[in-house]
Amino acid sequence: MNQRKVSFLVLAALLSLLLLLFYLGVDPYALLAFSIFLPFLLAIQYAFLKFLRFRYLAACERSFPNFLRDLAEARRSGLNLIEAIKLCSRNDYGTLSKEVKKLKDQLSWNIPLHEALESFRSRLGKSSVIAYATLILEQAERSGGNVSLILDSLADNMESLKEIEAETRALMRTHVTSLYAIFFIFLGISAALIRFLVPLVQTQVAAEAMPFGMLAGSPCSACVGKSEASCLICNFYFELCRLFHFGSESELACYMKSLFLTMILIMGASTGVVIGQIAEFRAIAGFKHSLILVLAGFFIFVSLSMLK
Repeated sequence: MNQRKVSFLVLAALLSLLLLLFYLGVDPYALLAFSIFLPFLLAIQYAFLKFLRFRYLAACERSFPNFLRDLAEARRSGLNLIEAIKLCSRNDYGTLSKEVKKLKDQLSWNIPLHEALESFRSRLGKSSVIAYATLILEQAERSGGNVSLILDSLADNMESLKEIEAETRALMRTHVTSLYAIFFIFLGISAALIRFLVPLVQTQVAAEAMPFGMLAGSPCSACVGKSEASCLICNFYFELCRLFHFGSESELACYMKSLFLTMILIMGASTGVVIGQIAEFRAIAGFKHSLILVLAGFFIFVSLSMLK
């Protein structure tokens, strides 16, 4: 099942759930919060599928040089390229084995070599390295010459590229560490403000001793019990307060805790994307970092906020 079908099924399931909740007469504020979360859920599902595809292609790229070398050896033994592919399909190339067997099956059905290679290239089309290598392989087979030497050269070049990428990732580790440190420093500052500053401000509000006209109460207090469009964000914060027991909707603690939690989640997700681009040269590779930072920030902040 491709990514588009999975995305469509997930969207249909979420919309069906939303309609079911509306039919059952669920609290409209809860429906509103769910509607706000819906795009984020879809984005997470899409990013997860893209990340799985990225990991799949990366695994295929790691095994592809071995496949090329085995093809070269089979060619040196006197086999043509079609027979060499069929022979190599018996070997274990990890994740790539499934694609090689599909290629062998197509050739066994008397599909022309160039069409089978085109299909192979389209299935792994997001990998530019494999796409270029198979294109060179196809052209070399058509034009003749020392195909074995070309295959060995392709394998060596692919491994050289992987070594360069590995060295670059090693150099970028200090930047990755710095980004992790920045996020957790921000998380610590946010937790400290919630634990110490907000109670102090609420105490001053209770004593009516706010100096210089400082904010007395929550900026969202005027939206309590209202469902206007202008109160959309505040109602979202109210749902977070009810869910995680951040306090009364009219209190400053509810607003501040919900605000900082939202900021932490957004910062964790965006920092992970930046880390992926720096470390793996692809933003989607940062999905795992985003997941780690978002979950760590969520559990640490919520746990500290709920402490008395």
